[in-house]
Amino acid sequence: MTDKWNTQLTLVKRAQDPNDQQAWHDFVRHYQPFIEITLRRLTHRSSEYDDLIQETLLIIWKSLSDFKFKPHPGGFRRWLSTIIRNRVIDLVRKNNNYNKRNESAAQEKLIQEEFKKTEMETIIVQDWERHITQTALTNVKQYFSGTAVVVFELSLKGFSASEISKKLEIHQDSVRTLKNRVKNRVVKEVQRLRTELEF
Repeated sequence: MTDKWNTQLTLVKRAQDPNDQQAWHDFVRHYQPFIEITLRRLTHRSSEYDDLIQETLLIIWKSLSDFKFKPHPGGFRRWLSTIIRNRVIDLVRKNNNYNKRNESAAQEKLIQEEFKKTEMETIIVQDWERHITQTALTNVKQYFSGTAVVVFELSLKGFSASEISKKLEIHQDSVRTLKNRVKNRVVKEVQRLRTELEF
């Protein structure tokens, strides 16, 4: 595959072709983790979770050809987030319809209140940030020793340099050096991913 296919922008353009099965497979590999974690946090319905993911992916696949590329950063992420949010709202409406068929005005109010409480947009943005950071860390692991990655991951969990030093039996200066090397690489990878994924 040539370098011109390496960016997610090009991947999305390719995935807009319903006949390009490889592009769709690559698209799912890149974006499904974000979709999954967001749907899980927003719905809390394990019995419907797998079906909801598949239904959401199907909606994205059908809608992808309608996505218009604009020169605004974050446009694709917002488009994707809107589909996820609308799918969750549809699920709530469906469940409310089942329980309260004759109370449509009350139902709409309930939906609005429920999503104010859960702060859906905030959840989606947080999940996106988490997805970008986790993807960046996964991508940079190949460039570091296991110890460097463990040091960085422990620091993310709130362990101090002295605690990591004792735990891994390495000098505190080494802890700081390893942590900073991985951190700097992760920051650069996050920036690169933002350029590719938030077009």
